[in-house]
Amino acid sequence: MTERLSQAELEAVDWVIRSNSADFVAWADLSDWMALSAANADAFNRLALLDSEAAQRLRSRQVQPLFAAANDDAPAVGSGRWNALRNWPALGGVAAALMVAVLLWPRGPVVIETGPGELREVAIADGVTASLNGSTRIEYSRDDPRVLRLVRGEALFDVRHGSGKPLEVTAGTLVMRDLGTTFDVVLSPTQTQLAVSQGKVLFDTRGASLPVEQGQGVRLIAGKPGPVRFAVSGEAVAGWRSGRLIYRDAGIVQIAEDLSRRFGAPVTAAPAARSLRFTGAIGAGGSADETIRKAGIMLGASPVKTASGWRLDAPR
Repeated sequence: MTERLSQAELEAVDWVIRSNSADFVAWADLSDWMALSAANADAFNRLALLDSEAAQRLRSRQVQPLFAAANDDAPAVGSGRWNALRNWPALGGVAAALMVAVLLWPRGPVVIETGPGELREVAIADGVTASLNGSTRIEYSRDDPRVLRLVRGEALFDVRHGSGKPLEVTAGTLVMRDLGTTFDVVLSPTQTQLAVSQGKVLFDTRGASLPVEQGQGVRLIAGKPGPVRFAVSGEAVAGWRSGRLIYRDAGIVQIAEDLSRRFGAPVTAAPAARSLRFTGAIGAGGSADETIRKAGIMLGASPVKTASGWRLDAPR
């Protein structure tokens, strides 16, 4: 089945075609259009890259005559027909852009991903935005962007009340549905966590549906049965976006994972330190070395620099 292009993608096709023209001068208008939304910018950048790659492939391809006798000579490089075919990709990008839009546009899910230590905010659908922490990946269908999957990492979702059908987020075995709220989801090797700063979210696991309201959170810990509820402040839910990691009776393993996402390098907790717990706020706006050294003091742990990152040891 042919997948429909979104409005941003359709408009991006037009911009790619126009901007490849030799007499194109509307660069300011293009910049303004891209600034309107992350979807516009992503669609244009992606399509422009595919357009360029398609043109390169076409330039490197040997074009043969459609009909030729066995004893015919190959067409001369300087012949008009050969030059027309050879130079076709240079005709303002029109043919290449259309080919990319119609034939080469990926049919799989939309993938939004951040690298280690990278923070990013994107518009998912009308009334829905997502803030991605470092080393995070989310996926959704172009046909239904309100059903998405958190593949790994941490994302904060902001859903405007009354903006449409509920947003559904799957993380591991958990499914969360919401109708106008702000909530944070973490998926890591040790836990899956939901925290709600505004509104209410339905939290489904193993067929049971639990309402999670403002100021509440639910956590599933690997290897342990059943969800664990906890209280959380709105400031703590979104604090990582502004460089503040806020905790209430948090284990050192969770804090180490948060620091890893923040700085893009592994931070682990030594077995002897895993009983340490912490309540308070860690400022993560400085360098990794400075933040982790201060965090170690606050946690009562001894930070040790390793070949790839840091390890939080038990106090000496």
